[in-house]
Amino acid sequence: MLTSLASMSTQWANPESEQHWQQPKFSAATPSAPIYSGEVLSSARRPMAVAMAGEEEMRLRMMRRWLFPLALVFAVISGAWWQAIVLAVLVSLILRHRIRQLRYQRLVAAGVLGAARPQPASDLR
Repeated sequence: MLTSLASMSTQWANPESEQHWQQPKFSAATPSAPIYSGEVLSSARRPMAVAMAGEEEMRLRMMRRWLFPLALVFAVISGAWWQAIVLAVLVSLILRHRIRQLRYQRLVAAGVLGAARPQPASDLR
């Protein structure tokens, strides 16, 4: 029933039956012709001058940034956890909506978004 260690090691180590992976040869490939044809368009955007955020937008961002820490302090002091969380989420949604409106107005005024951007001539229907 018990076999010796020498016979066990010779049973498993059979170098002729094992397959070995070999490193492929890396040769310097000659550059071939490009695979693509035609004009290559860059997806990079041109830098555009956009006005900085106004005073109202900066103030609303600051309020949104401090909303949840203040709600946490209020919840710890008053013990009204659910009310503080719900109120903070609702106020955060309202502030986020107004911040996005202001940012959209800035981008439209700069010509990055919206109606101020000219339509391509081929798409005039």
